[in-house]
Amino acid sequence: AAAKARAGQRAPGPPPPPLPEEPPEGAPGTTRIQLRLEGGRQVQRRFRLTDRVEGVFALACSELDAAHMGRFDILTRFPPAVLTTSMNKTLAEAGLANAAVFMRWR
Repeated sequence: AAAKARAGQRAPGPPPPPLPEEPPEGAPGTTRIQLRLEGGRQVQRRFRLTDRVEGVFALACSELDAAHMGRFDILTRFPPAVLTTSMNKTLAEAGLANAAVFMRWR
């Protein structure tokens, strides 16, 4: 690892959280999350309201290359709040039903 750091390469970070299975369209107890990535690209996906906030981070990780894992935050639009402290909350507990969130580099 020290040789990689000296060579200017980052050591790999922790693996991303697992991306929960996407529920079918119209299934009860589901929500749609819209994620705006850096650069303006948007991704929408269905989740269960009982899925954890870490699933939104997993969605972002699935759209990034491995070199960027763990170097970003996900924020709510209004009121702006960083979701990093809510990783173990359900989407319902975090107030993310039908939410639009965005990614920001650290």
